[in-house]
Amino acid sequence: MALAIILDQCKSLGILTILYVVIVRRFGYLQSNESDYLTPAILETPKNEVWIPKLKVFCLKMLESTAFETLSMILISFYTIFILFWLTMADIFNIDE
Repeated sequence: MALAIILDQCKSLGILTILYVVIVRRFGYLQSNESDYLTPAILETPKNEVWIPKLKVFCLKMLESTAFETLSMILISFYTIFILFWLTMADIFNIDE
């Protein structure tokens, strides 16, 4: 049990670190407290928001792609078959809830 908790906390810490690096550092900035962490010379330079539009276009292209639609349909079909199997075979295998 302790090992599972430790592994879960390590996983959470790693994911939060990756999210911080990708979202805050690469795709945006925090207007409310960025002056606490940046030097005045950096604050005077103009900010160019070029990553957010690129990320938006990438996500839209990915969602409209045929491969993504096919993968989504396969996953939905697999999950549907799994649920139907569970609903029909639960009495045979004596699975307690």
